[in-house]
Amino acid sequence: MTEITYDVFSFLRARRRETRDYVFIWEGRDRKTRRITAFAPDVSDFLHDTTAPMNGVVCFSATMHPIDDMKMLIGADEDDACFSMPSPFPPENLLVLQKNINTRYQQRDATLPQIADCIRQLTESHPGKYMVFFPSFAYMEKVTELLDEDTYMMQQRSMSLSQREEFLARFLHESS
Repeated sequence: MTEITYDVFSFLRARRRETRDYVFIWEGRDRKTRRITAFAPDVSDFLHDTTAPMNGVVCFSATMHPIDDMKMLIGADEDDACFSMPSPFPPENLLVLQKNINTRYQQRDATLPQIADCIRQLTESHPGKYMVFFPSFAYMEKVTELLDEDTYMMQQRSMSLSQREEFLARFLHESS
């Protein structure tokens, strides 16, 4: 499926939902610059409706604290089980770096070199195995174009389950 087709289907799904669930922003006056963006400021009802018929749902994130607030944001019911587990990684392997880079959709093209430089600097200064998470495949692909393809591996959009497992297995073995 092409990216434009995916975007159109996503927009149509948004239009079928209650208009109170979305804020629609219309930009541009002429046909070439006209753009409609649908934002869902509160997705808790949508997540609740989606997960309610299921027997169980596992949500995970490094930022799901405080738990009561996260339960509300993901549309969990009061009696839904929710707990936090300690990190499986040794504390000496933890390093949090912060860089002030605006990665909102409208700013992404402008930030491509900054993101690529951060990845390059980190991996060159401390060789090892890293995973970098992106808000979209399109953004990841654009950043990767600025990096040395022989040095960095990238998940492909259309990987099968076995291909994804093989890709992730490379991070488990001792050799780089």
